[in-house]
Amino acid sequence: MRINTRRISIILALLLTAILVPVVLIWNTRPASETAQFGTSLREELRSATAQEALDIANRLRKDEPSIHTTLTAEHVEFVFPDGRNVGVPVDTSEMIVSVAPYRLRTHPCAIHSISGCQGDITDRPFEVAVYDRDGELVVNRTITTGDNGFFEIALPRDSEFLVSVESNLGRAERLVGTHADDPTCITDMQLL
Repeated sequence: MRINTRRISIILALLLTAILVPVVLIWNTRPASETAQFGTSLREELRSATAQEALDIANRLRKDEPSIHTTLTAEHVEFVFPDGRNVGVPVDTSEMIVSVAPYRLRTHPCAIHSISGCQGDITDRPFEVAVYDRDGELVVNRTITTGDNGFFEIALPRDSEFLVSVESNLGRAERLVGTHADDPTCITDMQLL
């Protein structure tokens, strides 16, 4: 009698999948009442949050609560909950926050940053960031580390243009960034050379 090892391997893989998938789904599923309670308490927390605190929460939720969709617009950090409710945390009217994702190999076109969805190329890496205003004055000069999504955020004065320069051991990139209401909050075209 000849044993077909390929067929046995396929059968074992199917059995293992049939056992593990339900276990993983049960493990990662939060009871509906617990999810609703979490959403309510988070909405309460966001009502008194600053834009920077809201960004910190949104970046944390990428992993902890991927069902909550978050975006950064010129005016708000927006949270859309699974039940359809939303909360917008206003950005100070004197500034605009932009999310920057320097890259080497891969990027994506973007205008409005999806905190819960956008993924940059270079994660958890420090960059020397320098930002100059139209007069050539240095307005930001510090080391900023990209998050696990490959982005870092900087708040800049509203209604102006800036030269943003990023540098690491991977290379350097520069770009003009505008902070008018119709300018993008998601900067994904700074290729390191």
